[in-house]
Amino acid sequence: MGYLAHRGPQRFHRGLVIVIGLSMGAWFFWRNESMPARWITESIGSLAGFCTTISLVPQLYRLWRTRSAHDLSLAMFLVFGLGILLWLTYGIAVGSPSVIVANGASLALVIAILTLALRYRGKG
Repeated sequence: MGYLAHRGPQRFHRGLVIVIGLSMGAWFFWRNESMPARWITESIGSLAGFCTTISLVPQLYRLWRTRSAHDLSLAMFLVFGLGILLWLTYGIAVGSPSVIVANGASLALVIAILTLALRYRGKG
């Protein structure tokens, strides 16, 4: 594997952290909430969303690196993707930036995983 292929996941992680951080920072400055409880709950939600979103990265990286989807459950990722889409819809409806950002990023990762899984299905 070349240098760029090896460095890809690190750049992705940094980019994801920057996007989430900037999104949350902009939200807090825009909202200018005086109640610390709102800030604390959004921070917890952001951290939880970051952890669950990042949990998809190793699967995506392995799928991309091995170019094989023989041990991947497409049904699980389809149902999981539907759940994420519903959470994203909920986050938009209630105006929760932590739910919107985390589920938007998670949905992008699930779509990438499903795309690669369909491309590599039957190989390996």
